[in-house]
Amino acid sequence: MSKICSLCGTHNDDNATACAVCGAAFDELVAEFAPAESNPTPAPQAVKPSERKPGFIFIIKKNIIPISAAVAGILFLIILISCVSAGGGYRSVTKKTVEYCYKSQKYDKMPKLTSRIVRDSFEERFNEQADEELSEKFENTFEYYVGYFENELESSNYSIKYKIEKEKNLSKTKREEVLRKYINEDELKDYKLVKEVDVTVTAKKGPYSEEQNLILYLVKEKGSWKIIDVAAGF
Repeated sequence: MSKICSLCGTHNDDNATACAVCGAAFDELVAEFAPAESNPTPAPQAVKPSERKPGFIFIIKKNIIPISAAVAGILFLIILISCVSAGGGYRSVTKKTVEYCYKSQKYDKMPKLTSRIVRDSFEERFNEQADEELSEKFENTFEYYVGYFENELESSNYSIKYKIEKEKNLSKTKREEVLRKYINEDELKDYKLVKEVDVTVTAKKGPYSEEQNLILYLVKEKGSWKIIDVAAGF
């Protein structure tokens, strides 16, 4: 059986690799005129940078890591401290933390609301600059979270609300784990109560909203709840 050239119609030998008249290669002709697949499976396409969701990496709630290992997009375990006036409870502490760190961003107020445990730790390291260092710690940390809201909502004009999801007193093991960052082993016995308060902070702009999660660790000092640490993230 001879090979028929699809270009000029010339009959060629079966073993011919090209048409004897027009010179067209049979392999090229087969490839050029082969029927296309009726329903080819499209190759997977990478997401264009412009189509990716802006903002930082989302982490599953409660996956808290120490601040020394924290990076952008993952949860931070930060030295975030606040206190409540005498007679106040954990709800008042929560309200002040959200107000100063998310709403008014008055970080310079936070040193005065700091647990004595942490203030002593900062004073040992920074002396008269302790309050300034504490303020800077708050500012550097919450600029990241406030910036996330602004980035996701594409605006700096949004409302902030919060909700206390739950609160509980920590077990002895967990309580001592939190306290050991600031006090010596022989001082642990002086603090019998540390509370964990889980909070959801929501930023809303029109029909759009974004959430962040805070976990406040409160220590009882002279009858008042004061924040000794806060784990924050998305």
